[in-house]
Amino acid sequence: MLERLRQNAGSLGIKIAFGIIILVFIFSFGMGSFSDRKEPVVAYVGEEAISAHEFQKAYEDAVTSMRRQNPGASAEELNTPEFKQAILSQLVNTKLLLGAAQKMGVTVSPAELRAVISSIPAFQGGSGAFDPAIYKNALGQNRTTPKAFEAELTNSQIIQKLQGFSAVASM
Repeated sequence: MLERLRQNAGSLGIKIAFGIIILVFIFSFGMGSFSDRKEPVVAYVGEEAISAHEFQKAYEDAVTSMRRQNPGASAEELNTPEFKQAILSQLVNTKLLLGAAQKMGVTVSPAELRAVISSIPAFQGGSGAFDPAIYKNALGQNRTTPKAFEAELTNSQIIQKLQGFSAVASM
């Protein structure tokens, strides 16, 4: 059989057969790996995943924050397993709190979000009023978009509301 294939290797029929086989392999194995690629998961909180990207962003934000607060912090101190575990614990707690808030129906309205953003001194101009240009510039310097910042701020406000409810309930 192989001898016959070798003798007719130049024929059009053999080239078409090999072409079909190659296409089957590409679409079955090669292309599937591109479309099915999922981001690595660091941890699960219930059904919700904490992706490696989400963890990396939280870690980078924490490192930036620590360096602002403590300029003498070394790279070794910020790259310890304990520091990374603290970041992961914070992400898990945030997911748990947001899940509880969702079950309780705790939300932040767009008006509430606008009020919080406009009250942040870093986004106010010389007159003390919110300045959209300063807002966009400040976010750009921190390498974030308004959409991402507002989503993060919304989550933060939801958690604050939930903690406020629990403080009132414990009184």
